[in-house]
Amino acid sequence: MINTLNLIFREFSRKTVALLVIALALPVMLRSQISGIPLRAPAYHILDRLDISSGIPGPIHPELKYYPRQ
Repeated sequence: MINTLNLIFREFSRKTVALLVIALALPVMLRSQISGIPLRAPAYHILDRLDISSGIPGPIHPELKYYPRQ
């Protein structure tokens, strides 16, 4: 009887730990794309000016910038 209860408790705790790990890891695995620089932020103007004045391509490519959708 005790061995049976011990086996059931061990199996239950394994399932509980597995579900807990999945529940805690799920938000990390399903992380969505970050928004980057908000729409119409002054940083776009600064990055464009730095790109023009330095001649070195900036970290944000012009094709990847956010545009208003109206």
